[in-house]
Amino acid sequence: MNGFHVFEMGLIYVGEKNDREEKCLALFLSFLKTTDSVKVLDIIIDICDQIKCCEIDRKIIEKKTFRVLYNLCHSQTIDSLLEEKDRIFLRSFLGEFLDIKPCSDGFYIGNKDLCQLTYEEFFSLLVKAKYIKEKELQKGEAVN
Repeated sequence: MNGFHVFEMGLIYVGEKNDREEKCLALFLSFLKTTDSVKVLDIIIDICDQIKCCEIDRKIIEKKTFRVLYNLCHSQTIDSLLEEKDRIFLRSFLGEFLDIKPCSDGFYIGNKDLCQLTYEEFFSLLVKAKYIKEKELQKGEAVN
């Protein structure tokens, strides 16, 4: 699937795009190494799905998603919804790994390695990382 594709930002070489996505997936998986659950990824994926179902405009979907994730990271509401280890992991994933930050026109991913991802790439990587982590956890359970 090498070649050139036209995107809003101009031409991009597909090989470079795939390399970037693979690098980002490796970063996701490296961060997920310390957790024994995909609950946090489930929550984030559900939020993304719900917003995508309610909105049509891609820019609005992106803005709402990162606003909700930022607010979730800084909310006390999750204290009653999640176990402590999941709360800690959620805040770490959103606030430190993704480094979601506010700006004048919304919110953005501050992680220098992930900030170039499109919303679709970001969502796809979340789903892939969850799938891989689930398989890893299932393998671990089968061994034990």
